[in-house]
Amino acid sequence: MRLLFFSLFLSLFFITSISFSFAKTTFNGEAYIYGTSRPTSVDVFAEKAEGTSVSNPHKIYIPVNTDATDLERQNNNEISPLPLFNENLYVQLNLYSDTDHKANYYVAILSSGDTYTTITEGVSVNGSTNSDAASVVTFSLKDFGSYSKLNLTTTSVKQSQFIYIFTADSKPTTFNILNEYKDGVHFELKFSNNYDSSNAPTINSVTKGDSKLFVSYSASKISSEIIGTSEYRKTILLIYRNPQESMSYQSAIPLGSVNNTETNLSSGAIWANDLKNGETYHVAVAIVNKYRFVSKVSASSEGTPIEILNFLEEQGCYLVSAGFKRNHYVLDYFRMIRDSYLNQSSLGRAFVNFYYSFAFDWALVVYKSETLSFLVRAAAYTIYFLLNNLFLIVTIFAATTIIIIIITLLTYSPKAKPSERGSDTP
Repeated sequence: MRLLFFSLFLSLFFITSISFSFAKTTFNGEAYIYGTSRPTSVDVFAEKAEGTSVSNPHKIYIPVNTDATDLERQNNNEISPLPLFNENLYVQLNLYSDTDHKANYYVAILSSGDTYTTITEGVSVNGSTNSDAASVVTFSLKDFGSYSKLNLTTTSVKQSQFIYIFTADSKPTTFNILNEYKDGVHFELKFSNNYDSSNAPTINSVTKGDSKLFVSYSASKISSEIIGTSEYRKTILLIYRNPQESMSYQSAIPLGSVNNTETNLSSGAIWANDLKNGETYHVAVAIVNKYRFVSKVSASSEGTPIEILNFLEEQGCYLVSAGFKRNHYVLDYFRMIRDSYLNQSSLGRAFVNFYYSFAFDWALVVYKSETLSFLVRAAAYTIYFLLNNLFLIVTIFAATTIIIIIITLLTYSPKAKPSERGSDTP
């Protein structure tokens, strides 16, 4: 009987789930813009949300220009020319829908409370049953009409507009999003023309490696509009044939090439890869935000990659050198231990000679393996920490041992009862 009721429950749950299921519209991050000042579309950065809602929409970062003659702003963005921030600015999104989709896509905007108003005519949903086939949904700022939250007359732009895109068989005028058309997705269109044209990153050092250079830099002077937590997107590294002073991005590109990008500003370091050993390169870095505005490109610094065999011979401490693949403060520390302590005694020199008898061959293996390099770095950091904190570690260990001994003595010390002391009494 219990099994029968359980089966009925599962059946009802399954039927109910089917009855209340909705066709799902999804977005995979493909977003573009264009306008009369930029007739061809160009991709913009999209920040996807996990399951969109009013409070957690996909974010589309759109760089704009309020003045077609503003060449400085044009020179500090990856997109050139920038579209004008007016009613002829078009946004294009690639959307996907499952096989149960409705006939058309519509764009809606919040009018009041939970009520949305449809602002575009229908765009046919791709009829293919292949979910990989995108439907292109395009709209312009003029479609927003009186519902727009954007101020198109301002010269300083830092604005957002929230929209909702859904499928339907026919165009609804207004609807309550809590009850109708739940298959759609929410977007926040983020517009900005803010950038930092005055400051550039500073290169601190360029360290040579095998067919690569390790570039350490500082971006502390750059405006938070570029490197703020919510604005930063990536660091780019450029390579020139000749030394260069700092300059705008669009001025720098014809002189060199982008060699690498890095999406972690906190490390303040980036690799220049696939270089030719023995050839001198001039490297520079720039910071890019999500609106694709670029800081001034730094002044260049030079470096010369070196063959792995020469690199290891030059650096010494073969295994540690192979693990870090560049000069490093931990590597300097191990060299100091070798020169200041180990080489000062016959036993220490014997250990160093033993180490060098096998370390070079193993270093070649470590250098070529990312896994082994990581393990060597982890071991080196651990030893470095232990040696630098040896007094503290010994002190803590000794204090802990003494406390344990005292607690043990207090807990298990013998307390003889009077009957156990013998027959003699004082």
